Amino acid sequence: MDRREEEEVVDLGIASVETLGGGTVVLVGRCATTHRDAMDELRDLNCGAEILADVRVVDNGRIISSAGISAGIDAALYVVARMFGESSASRIARYMQYDWHDRTAYCAWLCE
Repeated sequence: MDRREEEEVVDLGIASVETLGGGTVVLVGRCATTHRDAMDELRDLNCGAEILADVRVVDNGRIISSAGISAGIDAALYVVARMFGESSASRIARYMQYDWHDRTAYCAWLCE
């Protein structure tokens, strides 16, 4: 695999966004998602983020959140695609026997 960016760092939150980066302060002014059963809890934290309920993966650049366990697989494959290319992510998905088409087909809500 040839790496797209030499030192790219990504924080990936799966199902429970409030644990990202050690706390919700990293979400101020960003978009986020979480497991549907934790949506109200995340909103109640008043963390300054726009909480998106109907997406599986949210990409804020360095911070990526997902809506649950299977969405976490989508998010992980999304990160692989972003860092190493679509073909690497597709190869991993095939190996896992996971139906994943590409990083835009499922989810990636890009928040600027």
